[in-house]
Amino acid sequence: MEITPAFYTASTGDIFLLRSLNPGEAELLRLHQRRTSAESHFMVRYPEECDPSSERLRDRLEELARHPVSFDLAAFRWERLVADLQVCQLPHRKTCHRAVLGISVQAAFCGLGLGRAMLAAAAVQARANGLTLLELGVLADNVRAIRLYKSLGFRPFGEQPGAFRLEDGTYRAEIGMQLWLSEVRTHA
Repeated sequence: MEITPAFYTASTGDIFLLRSLNPGEAELLRLHQRRTSAESHFMVRYPEECDPSSERLRDRLEELARHPVSFDLAAFRWERLVADLQVCQLPHRKTCHRAVLGISVQAAFCGLGLGRAMLAAAAVQARANGLTLLELGVLADNVRAIRLYKSLGFRPFGEQPGAFRLEDGTYRAEIGMQLWLSEVRTHA
């Protein structure tokens, strides 16, 4: 589904446009994924694991645009894509009340409240779409993100030791977190 565009103004005065990506912006998304994957070990993939072509991302964005519940929410500073969030409903009748959320914010734009604004908007939209639970996974050493998620009402529900193995041979645990959308205010 397509999200109604909105603006977010950071305390610095920076203004961001929050809106859905259209399929023609797949290359912007590919470059964003490569950038954020290079900036931090907290991302699920390394830059070279990002799709080498924009075609699959274009198909994915088309699928999200047509889906009645799942959606993409991107943040732009001027014409630059600086953050992306996707909410993907689980497919079966027994699990379709749930969705998995993923978010990436470029390092230069962290600490401006942008991630918080996007997560809050996504929670309101997911609730309006009839979802009950939002779920995400976060590396246990990503203390800043965990603090943000908890402040928005996400609660840990389990930890998987060794879920990520980094190139240096070290392992990182992943914490599963969920947000009951009945606890989300309907106004962002």
